[in-house]
Amino acid sequence: AGVLDPSGVVKGWAVDRAVATPSDVTLLVDGHPQVTFVAPSSRPDVAAALPGVGPAHGFSRVDSGIPRGLHLACVIAHNAGDGGGSSRLGCVGLAVY
Repeated sequence: AGVLDPSGVVKGWAVDRAVATPSDVTLLVDGHPQVTFVAPSSRPDVAAALPGVGPAHGFSRVDSGIPRGLHLACVIAHNAGDGGGSSRLGCVGLAVY
């Protein structure tokens, strides 16, 4: 799950149950990749809810490079295991002044 708050902070968690390593996450702005990063932050709540995956699946990142104006921002988690594909974690309208 992921959210982008009005100050440009992207935060949440992403798990690919096919691998134990943290997932790659991409912030899309208006359909274009803005930044891709790894989600390795500790999230004990995720580890408790999904036994066996461990806690290293959280993320919190500030992106100040979004241009002024109205945008659609989406967070995508990339599949690292077999099967391919990515999952959209969520999208929000974003106004940057």
